[in-house]
Amino acid sequence: MKPKILITGGNGYIATSLKTQLNSVCDITTISRTDFDLCDTDSLNSWFSDKTFDAVMHAAAAGGSRLKTENHSVRDQNLKMYRNLSENKSKFGRLIHFGSGAEFFHQTFYSKSKQEIAKAIQDTENFYNIRIFGVFDEDELDTRFIKANINRYLNQEPMVIHTNRIMDFFYMKDLVSLVYYYITNLKPNKEVNCSYETKHTLKNIATLINSLGNHKVSITVQNTSNLEFYCGESNLPKIDTFGLEAGIQEVYQKLFMMRN
Repeated sequence: MKPKILITGGNGYIATSLKTQLNSVCDITTISRTDFDLCDTDSLNSWFSDKTFDAVMHAAAAGGSRLKTENHSVRDQNLKMYRNLSENKSKFGRLIHFGSGAEFFHQTFYSKSKQEIAKAIQDTENFYNIRIFGVFDEDELDTRFIKANINRYLNQEPMVIHTNRIMDFFYMKDLVSLVYYYITNLKPNKEVNCSYETKHTLKNIATLINSLGNHKVSITVQNTSNLEFYCGESNLPKIDTFGLEAGIQEVYQKLFMMRN
């Protein structure tokens, strides 16, 4: 029998990808803001009243965009959603929360909520934290680093990096494999970083993209004064992964085929 899985944040990139790629092996239900507000305790309790699941994938979140100003309501909403789900833990076997590298590197209302949730998970049986720094595939937003620069390369346009940094990008297919491991493994680690062993700077990644075809484009790093870090220690379980380079090559091939 397929595991019964609930995914919150059902209209988001991660939830949509998980539903599409796990649909053949899991019985998936998604909920989003169009169904009800996860911060509404009564609505969530009522919805859960006649339902049970093997696992909840908690992908819903407020905030997290570097382009938008945050206030305390972002922290409050994220904590409220988590607590409301936690109060219904009798309705599911385990909860898998999608954390963020912002837990380590940023001091925002969003990052503080992720820090507090990660800490609470440590003390809660059958709750787990999958920490994402950056995830990519052909379906991510056109403005995201890897897809944007593959498209620039295909258009034979220059690639411009504002500030170089070492950053963990994780291929979506590998995230799906990791999530399935956390659904089916009897006792996975309480938390895991979506991080490969080999680290890359943004310039390294742009250079890799620049070698995917038969032409070259210019790569400019605007701010070279400091090398920033947005990455974590690799502590992945023993699962098969594509890795960064193979993932980028697959995305390139898919975006190339879409144009031809």
